[in-house]
Amino acid sequence: MSRLLAPAVLILIVLNVPAAAADSLWSHNGSQMRLRADGGRRTITYEQPKAIVARQGVVRGTVLFEGTISGPAGEYSGTAYVFSARCGKKSYAVTGELQDDGTRIFLSGDAPRRDTSTCAVQGSREDQLVFDFVRSEDPPVTVPPLREGEVCAVQDPDEYQTCLEDQANRICRGRTPFEDQVRCFREAVMVVYRKSQMGGNAASIVDTPFIHCVRGVCSLEGGGPAPYCIRLDAQRVRECDGDVVNERCTEVVCPIRRCRKVCSKAQ
Repeated sequence: MSRLLAPAVLILIVLNVPAAAADSLWSHNGSQMRLRADGGRRTITYEQPKAIVARQGVVRGTVLFEGTISGPAGEYSGTAYVFSARCGKKSYAVTGELQDDGTRIFLSGDAPRRDTSTCAVQGSREDQLVFDFVRSEDPPVTVPPLREGEVCAVQDPDEYQTCLEDQANRICRGRTPFEDQVRCFREAVMVVYRKSQMGGNAASIVDTPFIHCVRGVCSLEGGGPAPYCIRLDAQRVRECDGDVVNERCTEVVCPIRRCRKVCSKAQ
């Protein structure tokens, strides 16, 4: 009977827990930004403002956003600012979320519109702030070589997903802040998936668009076609030998790896 993958063992590592406060660099509309994460608090400041922004009085260290992150999917809430060399800065409320496996922050709100001559607020305009991850000081995700013994080599899709999540959470244990934990978890899932050499619908399991993290433990949520596998009573399932009268062999569709041929009575 052919097998899709060879037995292997995944050696897991635990990374050192970094300090409570951590910085990372992001790009925003041509400017380089610094995200300071301190527990659930988030502050985004200009690191290298582009020329047109600098002419409005923005310098390195100027705060563009300050607020919090919460929830299993990384929901942002707080205050953003608009800047004017003549009128100074003005605050407005924004909300948003972490997107694209921790590599993008999307915020939106109603920014104030001000008269250029009097600086009086004259209504509002819808504003969107997008930040794309550039780099951080956090160590990269590393997974040692797989060895014989233990891999995510199970054909049940629920068991396979649980295995991937367990392995990735161990690899990323102790990662903070939340954004880095999400990025680590996604990368670790993909590394374990590739090194486990699983086929079939395993790809749809790892390709879920949402990651939820609660108290340092992440999970894959939603997206992709629903994985499935035919399950039969053990007495009815055996490898076909082609010699059984009044029975026929049919291929069982399996999402993770190649299944044995299954004999069932002819109808």
